[in-house]
Amino acid sequence: MKIRALLILGVLTLAACHGRPVSQINPLHAAHNAMTDHLLTANMGALQHSRQWGSASIGDGKHGVDVAVTLDNEPEGASERAFIAKSNCSKPSSQAWKPLSPVRSGKSQTHVPGVTVGEMKKGRYAIVVQQPGTSGRAVSCGDFEL
Repeated sequence: MKIRALLILGVLTLAACHGRPVSQINPLHAAHNAMTDHLLTANMGALQHSRQWGSASIGDGKHGVDVAVTLDNEPEGASERAFIAKSNCSKPSSQAWKPLSPVRSGKSQTHVPGVTVGEMKKGRYAIVVQQPGTSGRAVSCGDFEL
């Protein structure tokens, strides 16, 4: 019964937010992340009026994890710093725990050696994308909290 209610809540949340940025944790992702041992998913919410939102996933790979980030509305020609932080999106860290490949044309794919999804499920982590340049202003963030 609880899973059914959670799924209904998730569908309603997705329907209400269709086409708009989602900065909070998606209930469907939270349920999926709690039930799986090898794959985490998150919404990437726009920060600071950037309009850059999308999704991210972290899955177990050979000797590490594979991280994929997809963002809409990235400025044309931009190369934005991306990293996994030991924080959450309500107060995103500017310190990288694990650096990721820059987001270019709205995408980043990185293999991060020496870590597993199981280890990440024990802590609080977020993927942070920062604006290029010296400001380091966070423009998008996705929580992997359970």
